[in-house]
Amino acid sequence: MDTAWLQDFLELSETRNFSRAAEIRNLSQSAFSRRIQMLEEWIGCPLVERHSRHTRLTAAGETLKPIAEEIVRQVHTARHRAIEATRAEETSLRICSTHALSIAFLPSWLRTLDETYETTQLVSLVADGLAGSLKTFGRGDAQFLVCYHHGIAPPPLSTQYHDYLTIGHDTVQPVSAASGKKPAHEIIKGATIPLLAYGSGSGIGQILSAFLAAPPFPCHFEPFFRSPVAAVLLQMAKDRKGVAWLPGSLTRPDLEQGKLVAAADPDWTVPLDIRIYRPRARQSPAAETFWARTRELAFEVSASDA
Repeated sequence: MDTAWLQDFLELSETRNFSRAAEIRNLSQSAFSRRIQMLEEWIGCPLVERHSRHTRLTAAGETLKPIAEEIVRQVHTARHRAIEATRAEETSLRICSTHALSIAFLPSWLRTLDETYETTQLVSLVADGLAGSLKTFGRGDAQFLVCYHHGIAPPPLSTQYHDYLTIGHDTVQPVSAASGKKPAHEIIKGATIPLLAYGSGSGIGQILSAFLAAPPFPCHFEPFFRSPVAAVLLQMAKDRKGVAWLPGSLTRPDLEQGKLVAAADPDWTVPLDIRIYRPRARQSPAAETFWARTRELAFEVSASDA
């Protein structure tokens, strides 16, 4: 069985479209379909329902998906470990993170880690939306994933195969450019508010969608602009284009300078945990040392919350 078949299957499970999945995998649709069929023959049962209006996984396919994700991750991790084993020392760390956290949180958090433990490890940081970060992490191209979490949205990774630590806290607050001392756009009952929205694949966007499904009071949000990058929405908000829910860690300087103001009362602010995830499988010595030190700092975060 070729592990590329599993990668084909996982892409199909994401897109639910043979032609789109084949394009992403750089294959013709006929070649892609043959590889899915070969995987099904090797497994011994159908994994995809082809005759429904929309391509969807069978019960067997749904069962295989998380296992296939773990196999692919372990294969890529094994490859990285084999390459790293040829080096004299394993000292580098690979972290993937969502855009907002890579700008407003991780630099200061990593600096605190370095100052506390006097570390000199090379850190490679890849910033993307949550969907892209999950793909990077799932391929084994990063040892750690840093993202936001709130209980109203499902966790991004299964705890069956991953461990996590809470390393900080943040909020997403609706903000607007100031008009005098008031917001240029304000969330009030029954109003229609121009919304600067997150694009698909955004972790904050998923949390916000769940929050707005049961808002503090009824009003209508009209999407005016959409981007998966919080820093882009920040600039649009300062340009008076609408209301954006933005991380406090990102907006604090502009709020203090009066360039932005809260667009609603505190009931519309969503508290967030900042989590770092890792695979449960043992990693390189450098990664394990980093995790141990992160656990100590995370304990301090938990103690300060108590």
